[in-house]
Amino acid sequence: MKTMYFFCTKLWIYLTEIPPLALFAFALYSTSKSENKFTLLPLMIMSVAAAIMIFLFFFRMVSLNNEQIRAIGPFSSKDSEFIKENSFLLIKLSGSGHMKLELWGGNPEIPAFDWMKAEDSSFREICLFREKALGGVKTAKRIAKYFTAPDEALEGIEKSGFSYENDTVALSTDIKNEVTEIKLLFKKIII
Repeated sequence: MKTMYFFCTKLWIYLTEIPPLALFAFALYSTSKSENKFTLLPLMIMSVAAAIMIFLFFFRMVSLNNEQIRAIGPFSSKDSEFIKENSFLLIKLSGSGHMKLELWGGNPEIPAFDWMKAEDSSFREICLFREKALGGVKTAKRIAKYFTAPDEALEGIEKSGFSYENDTVALSTDIKNEVTEIKLLFKKIII
């Protein structure tokens, strides 16, 4: 089963790796010139440890496949949720190259709380997963194509009023407050 991965951290954030690596390079160069080879060893160890810690701290990804969506990274939320029938993936695209992935679902037949009445079905859909990632319209098309939407049917997916439906998914687009919301409803579980 193929899995799609989306980075959550912009690459320019990793420029913070330059100072500890430059310090390591300077200490390594100075060690080769000095008579005592172990004088700068603690500085070299700490600079490498700082570079590794910076990398691990900012490393965040979202993985998406037919079964589940989850956040990956040692300092991420580590949230995950299985994709179920009648749940929908909401892709919110802002103009700055960021997108927000939200998985919504629920059980409309059973009230979520004891105090809810049977008529209150509007409150039964809850956000099961929410994470920000890097991507735009091409990424949204790639996600829709992954979930059985043909490539030629996805022209104009970024425009308000777009809709597409087949036997497994239903796509619709709406623009709210200058944010393009692409709703991908799963009619049945894709295996």
